[in-house]
Amino acid sequence: MKSMDNIIEVLDYLKEKGFGTAFYLKEKGVLHANTNRIYPFKDFTIAETIRVESDSDSDYTSMVYAIELKNGEKGAFIDASGAYAEFDIPMAKSNKVHIAKM
Repeated sequence: MKSMDNIIEVLDYLKEKGFGTAFYLKEKGVLHANTNRIYPFKDFTIAETIRVESDSDSDYTSMVYAIELKNGEKGAFIDASGAYAEFDIPMAKSNKVHIAKM
């Protein structure tokens, strides 16, 4: 994978790979930015995760998640976290989402 320095570059990279739809992480799933429909965690697979660290603040890290819905639609959402960001979003802890093996 090419080097990416910021979230915009990551989102552009994912869009080129077909993950162009924006989603927002919510308590019960992900919210589709265009339709306002919430998809529960069981209805999508995380295809790829990319960690992005801030150049200006070493304590700020974000994770970008590329997902694929059961209906085939692909997109991404961002989980902004602190210095110890890792795959610890609520759905992973509850084991309700499938993570694709890369």
